[in-house]
Amino acid sequence: MAIYLALPDVEMSRLRVAERVSHGGHDVPDRDLARRFKESALTNLQLTSNSPQPDYIQE
Repeated sequence: MAIYLALPDVEMSRLRVAERVSHGGHDVPDRDLARRFKESALTNLQLTSNSPQPDYIQE
């Protein structure tokens, strides 16, 4: 069984990166955040859809 936790939208991802940067962490360009957000969701949905367990998607 696979469990995939995700942020609800790319804006929350931007806010988390901004918070990390404010504490000395690394930045991620906005264009990369948007691309990675979409790719991550699609990739992980495809991986879990091959699971023998039923898929549950909750927003």
